[in-house]
Amino acid sequence: MGWVVHGVAKTVVTAAFIVLVLLSLGIFTGMGQEFLKGTATPFFESVDAVVVLAGGPQHDRQRLARGIALVRQGRAHYLILPLRVPAIDWQNLQRLYALNSGIPPERVLIGRPGRKHTRMSAMSGGTFAEALNTAEIMRKHGLHSALVVSSDYHMRRVQLAFSRVVPEGSLAIAFEPVLTRQPVGLVSRIKSHGAILLEYGKLAAAWCVYPARGILVH
Repeated sequence: MGWVVHGVAKTVVTAAFIVLVLLSLGIFTGMGQEFLKGTATPFFESVDAVVVLAGGPQHDRQRLARGIALVRQGRAHYLILPLRVPAIDWQNLQRLYALNSGIPPERVLIGRPGRKHTRMSAMSGGTFAEALNTAEIMRKHGLHSALVVSSDYHMRRVQLAFSRVVPEGSLAIAFEPVLTRQPVGLVSRIKSHGAILLEYGKLAAAWCVYPARGILVH
């Protein structure tokens, strides 16, 4: 009889521990998303370019729609897409996401994977490569200010990447977070919490692998 009671007690303790862990993770990911949004940046009435960082299909479309809206509002002349596969052009990208921007191709600057910084970019990841390409595109076209658009949960890592790439005072960079839609339903909430945990892992890795600004060659 004693072993039965002991077994039941052990099961109850294990279940309680699992519930506690899940609740803790839920609270952490729910409140921790605020940290991932990064720090507020100065408001720029107008800039030379709006920069839209790439993401998964759903988030990519939201980011592009926000970037297009900013350009159409007259906030910038150019739209920069710092890292896109060579096979896609501006018309195809709009068709893919059913977006009719009204922005002519000559005002859209698309960066491609290049040989420069290839090893460094591969080690540091796509966000860092986008920051590198953005700085190079801006210098090439004589642009001095930009508004960088990405999802809110991604913004702290974006700010870290740009802080490593852009020397202080060389370019004026501000950041425009796109609010992530709140998940509806249990499955969507679980996926959302998982995505937040994954982003924390990517942020921790970024602190370790993003090279210091001093060793970058501009």
